[in-house]
Amino acid sequence: MADLPRVWRPLNRPDFGVIDSISETIRQEEWKDPDLLIGIDRGREVILVSDYAGDSRESSFQSYSFLLIDLLFIWYWDAVRMHLRKNFLPDRRRLSYKKLQSDKSRARCLVPFLRAANSLPGVLITFLIHKRIGSLFEADPGGGCPPDVNRHHWQPNQFEKLMRVAHLSSLLLSGLVREGQRVLWVSDQDEMVPNDALHVEACRIFSHVLSQYLTCEPSRLQFATTRSDDGSLRLEDLSALPDFAAGCLAEITTSMSDTGLLAAPGILGPMGSGVSKKAHAIVGWLADNTHTLRKLNFAIDYVPPDGLKLKKLNLFLEQPLPEYDFGPDLEQYLRTGRI
Repeated sequence: MADLPRVWRPLNRPDFGVIDSISETIRQEEWKDPDLLIGIDRGREVILVSDYAGDSRESSFQSYSFLLIDLLFIWYWDAVRMHLRKNFLPDRRRLSYKKLQSDKSRARCLVPFLRAANSLPGVLITFLIHKRIGSLFEADPGGGCPPDVNRHHWQPNQFEKLMRVAHLSSLLLSGLVREGQRVLWVSDQDEMVPNDALHVEACRIFSHVLSQYLTCEPSRLQFATTRSDDGSLRLEDLSALPDFAAGCLAEITTSMSDTGLLAAPGILGPMGSGVSKKAHAIVGWLADNTHTLRKLNFAIDYVPPDGLKLKKLNLFLEQPLPEYDFGPDLEQYLRTGRI
């Protein structure tokens, strides 16, 4: 029997350290499960949106979440999210993990919003990095900072965050994007690029790092922040998905690490009573990997005295959750034109 075609293109760069280990782990996981990923190579344009969490003192992990999707097939999600905004969020308020608990309108919007997001063709991948780990790039894989950029324009923790985002994003693009596609790379507007001057320098760093990873040539590469939204709030709503994933996983892995439940690969034990309701709702969505939007989660854990260990996190469900199945909603929309 011939091997099934694989979606993931391995990096095959051992000199890139833990980044190459992530690539190899994805390759191995796809070999075991050919449905692990879905191709995003049919449309002419893809979008990569990222968000981050875990900066609070209480969190043991910083989380970096990335949504990479094919823009050709987001029409259904776009129609649903505009309908949800009209009915739940007419004042254009932003969807965010931090504000779900205190805002009833946002909370009511959450499950239908996540259900519609399962129709997006692509991957949502989150990396949790223990805060006791210093730099992931002591060996400076990929050339790091171009010579015409002054890294001292950032605080050390800002620059490390910038490099993590640049390398992890570049890994995803190199593994999934095809020759000639247009790439829109969107980051949340935060302290990492707080002003226009640093945004320009960050773009140059991203371009430099990405050039070390790509084996194919995109037709166009454009960098933006959520501030570049055209007024439709599409970028804001896409960025809500990695925001939800990053915030939820930072919360539950901190809780489970503190109680020893994260000692073995995977999230195997029940979540404690201290985990919020919003985290319970979102982790159920993240665990259900049977839809068009595939979800992967990794932890880079600290190993004393100064090492690290990569773990793929497996969020188990006994059965798919019907509230996150967008199929019946899509059938109704195609039949009637109504959400």
